[in-house]
This record gives sequence, structure tokens and C-alpha cells, in this order.
Amino acid sequence: MLYCHQVNNTCAAAMKSCLCLSVTLLMAVAAIPGHAASASPAAEPIVGRFENTFVTPKHSLRINLDCASATECKIMIENSDKEKPENPADSKSVALLEEFPLANAALDYVRKQDKAGIKSPESLAMLEKLTPLLASSAKLEKCWNLDSTLPGLILACSPDKPELSRAAIYLLIAIPFKECKDGFCNYLIFALDRQPASAPAAAVSAE
Repeated sequence: MLYCHQVNNTCAAAMKSCLCLSVTLLMAVAAIPGHAASASPAAEPIVGRFENTFVTPKHSLRINLDCASATECKIMIENSDKEKPENPADSKSVALLEEFPLANAALDYVRKQDKAGIKSPESLAMLEKLTPLLASSAKLEKCWNLDSTLPGLILACSPDKPELSRAAIYLLIAIPFKECKDGFCNYLIFALDRQPASAPAAAVSAE
């Protein structure tokens, strides 16, 4: 897939792997400092820990999104091409978007594609994880910019069906030059499953 970003010269030279794009863009955006946007984090579907692993015959990519609030998230990436995982990167300028037509257009585009005609292993790995969303009639109801200093580059979106929004968050990464290829258009879409909340530590009683 022709989805490598210019911020990584090695990746740009290869110009073939969406896994390369995802690592480059996620780390670049998450590491940029910003100002926290106002939001009510208590009931927002972005709050929580989300994770998934995308596997192809030659690569695997694990993405972890951990949002302590609706304005502060941490991203961690493990790429099979690297010996060590990337260090977690914080984004403290997460902002709820008022409008995100391109995000829903990207979802509609994926729904209309014939999976049998898609040959890219990276696309097939992403599509497999998207099955519950694509099989529904859900639209993206809320989207957050993971860095408000770079509008629209990487979004975390929640669908309008409660059973889906409780189960996952959807990470949308803008495709350079708004290319439409291998099942995706404008954005790559990664489904990240919601992880169980960590149990609170037991209190130690004084004797």
C-alpha cells in the first residue's frame, strides 16, 4: 500500500506498508505537546484503555490507546520490525470535534468495498477487525482529534450504537494525498478493543 509518510525517509522510500505509516504518524502526533481542550470526561466513550494487534504474513503491529480523560491520551506501539517497542507517547491536546464528515465518508467507502478484490495483507488485517462495525448500520457519532494542533490527522471515533461504542474505539489515520486504494479512502481505520478496567488495589487494614 502506498501509505508511507514523508516524516520517515526510510518508510517513504519503501512506499508500501500501512504498518509503517501507522507507526510513524501515531508517534509523531502523540509526541507533540499542546494545550488541553475543555470536555466532560466522565461519560465519554474515549475514556479507557483500548488495544488490538494487526497481523500479516510478514508484519505485526500492536496499538494501545490509553485515555485517562477525554483530553489526555497515551499511545504505545509495538512493531514486529523493531526489536523494542516505542516508548509511550502522551497527547494532552485531545479535542472533541464538532464535525467530521470525512470520517463517516471513509467508513461508508469501506462498507461498499468487495473484500474479495482486496489483495493488500495490511488492509485485510484491518478489515478483519472492523467486521462488527461494517456489518452494522452504525455511523461515527463522536470523534476526537488526538492532537488539536494538527486537525484531522489522527482521530479516535465512537459509533452511534451503544453495543459497539462499549466494545471498541476506532482510530482513523489520514491517508496522504487523500488516496483511495486497497479498501480505504481518506483514512485508514483501526479497530481497538476496549480492555477491562484494572481492579483497584486492595486496602491494607491497620491492625
